[in-house]
Amino acid sequence: MIHDGKFLGGKVLKGLTWKPRKVRGKTVVSPPEKDPVTGQYRYNAIVGKDKIRLWGYKDDQQFIRDFEVGDQAEYDSYNLHYIGTIVKITTKCVTIGFLDHTRGRYGSVFTKTKRLDLYSFAWRNYDFDAAKIAAKNHETSMCI
Repeated sequence: MIHDGKFLGGKVLKGLTWKPRKVRGKTVVSPPEKDPVTGQYRYNAIVGKDKIRLWGYKDDQQFIRDFEVGDQAEYDSYNLHYIGTIVKITTKCVTIGFLDHTRGRYGSVFTKTKRLDLYSFAWRNYDFDAAKIAAKNHETSMCI
């Protein structure tokens, strides 16, 4: 169920898109992506106080994911997928904190944060599974 009492009073955002960007001096706004089979928006969100629900259609499958402050989420990837803890959720972005060991500080306090706009957060975390990511990172790190 997409709408339930947990998110009463939350802001519903349908059809999340990339942030507008400049190309050759002109601002380019991309239209919301739609699933080719269902015709529904690919990524949608309900943002409540310190929580977010993502839902939509990807690869002809509907997904619904809930995240709260303190949950784990992916914030970046290249060869490895980088995971941090959600620190703040707003209607514009999600802030994820992580330890930066290059700064020489190893406490439980986050030394760096990364802000993802809602589209980037949904794109990276619609199918988030920490166990799969850990296994994939372990396998990849053996080859690097």
